[in-house]
Amino acid sequence: MRKQSSDLLIVAGLAIGGMAAPLSAADNLAIGLLFGLPLALVLPGYALVAAGAPSGALGPAERLACSLGGSIAICVLGGLLLNATPWGLRPAGWAILLGGITLAACAIAHLRRRAVAGTPAADVARARPRLRDLALFGLAGLVAAGAFVVAIGGAAQPPADGFTQLWMLPADQHLRIGVQNGEAQAMRYSVALVADGQPIRRWGAVELQPGARWEIEAPLPAAPAGTPLELRLYRSDDPTRVYRQVRLQRGGG
Repeated sequence: MRKQSSDLLIVAGLAIGGMAAPLSAADNLAIGLLFGLPLALVLPGYALVAAGAPSGALGPAERLACSLGGSIAICVLGGLLLNATPWGLRPAGWAILLGGITLAACAIAHLRRRAVAGTPAADVARARPRLRDLALFGLAGLVAAGAFVVAIGGAAQPPADGFTQLWMLPADQHLRIGVQNGEAQAMRYSVALVADGQPIRRWGAVELQPGARWEIEAPLPAAPAGTPLELRLYRSDDPTRVYRQVRLQRGGG
């Protein structure tokens, strides 16, 4: 029997649109959702099912279920793959990966449909998937969906390791100095202002709760033009090691 491939052309067209959307309309949420959701939830699975069952033995409900389950499984495995690359989980990377899989599967499906076009009807009927096979495929889709939910939950959790921000900004004849505690616990710091390698001022016992900020305005030290200023931050549990530092190259005396 001969099966038309108009559905594959539609799927391939949507996949190409999904690949182009992050590049051409990065700030347009509507376009991103219009092309991104089908590319993530339907198109890769549909194309793979079409490649695996070119005879059209699957019914509409079966094909839809397999398409959703296959797409979710591809997203889970694709996320693990992208996370291991230097580019990470970026929209463009997702679009290229999912779109590439969809286009490749569409090409395979088209070739396989042409190959089975002359297959006798009896052989096609024997190739119809059994109920057990469909049940196993559905179970695999459920497992993939569970893994997807767990992965999303883990990605939403903040990292265990925190950070501390330190800044020094010139403002007229003053310096705006600040520290923000982004650690997971209360911290105690000391801050030193250094000009040309020599300490000129120090602030001790800066205690901050998680998320708290400490800011102060200090006079700009008199020094020759080009003298570098350094702001050094120390932690109370390691007072001899510089934990954070910023530099400011002066342009005037």
